[in-house]
Amino acid sequence: MNFNERLKYCRIKKGLTQDNLSKMLGIKRPTYAKYETGENMPDYKTLLHLADLFSVSTDYLLGRITDESTPEYNAELSLFFLFKDYLKDLGIDIKDLFDMQKWNRLNYEDVKMIMIFIDWMSYRTTERDSKK
Repeated sequence: MNFNERLKYCRIKKGLTQDNLSKMLGIKRPTYAKYETGENMPDYKTLLHLADLFSVSTDYLLGRITDESTPEYNAELSLFFLFKDYLKDLGIDIKDLFDMQKWNRLNYEDVKMIMIFIDWMSYRTTERDSKK
């Protein structure tokens, strides 16, 4: 099965119409329809979104593997891209995190709040992992 066939298979399996799915993706139905006919391929962000919606890996959608199950590393990668997109929506490029000029615009209180948040997330993660 190639990409367009797998895409259609996944959509039907989820009980979605092309119209439903195109709205979920934020694209026009004719654009989505071209993915299923093989006329066009989605961009990277849309491909990731499709994989997340169908709970499959991008490798499965692209026909590189036949197993529908999503490997755990792919879910983690999706979380990274979700965070990256969140930062982008805020006008922050991921490389800005390492730009000293940007950090120099922060004051002591700003940096302290970032450190408190990171400490809290670290504690929360440790607590969650210890309950497994």
